[in-house]
Amino acid sequence: RSPLVIRAVGPGLTGFGVGGALARPEIRLVDGGGRELARNAAWSADGAPALTSAFTRVGAFPLAAGSADAALLTTVDPGGYTVLLQPADGGAGVALAEIYEDPAGDRGGRITNLSTRGTVDHQGRSLIGGFVISGSLPKTVLIRAVGPGLDTLARGALDIAVDPTLTLYKSGSSEALDFNQDHLFARNFRRIRAESARVGAFSLPNTSRDAALLLSLEPGGYTAVVSNEDPRLGVVLLEIYEVPP
Repeated sequence: RSPLVIRAVGPGLTGFGVGGALARPEIRLVDGGGRELARNAAWSADGAPALTSAFTRVGAFPLAAGSADAALLTTVDPGGYTVLLQPADGGAGVALAEIYEDPAGDRGGRITNLSTRGTVDHQGRSLIGGFVISGSLPKTVLIRAVGPGLDTLARGALDIAVDPTLTLYKSGSSEALDFNQDHLFARNFRRIRAESARVGAFSLPNTSRDAALLLSLEPGGYTAVVSNEDPRLGVVLLEIYEVPP
């Protein structure tokens, strides 16, 4: 089983200069069958001392006591789960979803894949995913920005991002570590295909303009940014996989 700290930060973003933060975020955790396992819409109302200690353990920035940010401290069995971040009062705004492995307790499992879906365009609306590699050794990571490839799953039900771009940055640097706009032309395309199958990622058509990167990364923090070369707003799926040795 895996103990997790899950947060939906809205008001807590204002201290970092983020404008238009979501005033009252709500977070829901559901299993692969859609069954709700936990929900929170005001973190300090549900065991603030335990949550505050958990924030410190995982290295998360503190949340103000009494803020309308949301947080959960929970343990899950192996499998797939979905975290839903939504407004608690019907409002709109910017929010940050965070998932941490909690070092406390019996860690019989670990996070091996994270994914999030959002909308992107070429006018500054991007999908941003951050992750941290812990330990002292490098890890191989597969990152994908899937737009056209979603048609194989949604069958035309989504207005997809037809030309997603994927840029990876190391935390604290504004210089791109790597970039891809079309997985077919990635320098290690054949290995990307092989490792995608090995980690259980769905296959991408050779003709699709989805983006992908496969890199060995040193311990530290990283940020993946997805945008769309096409000016139209479209849906994209950002995926991050730990590739086993």
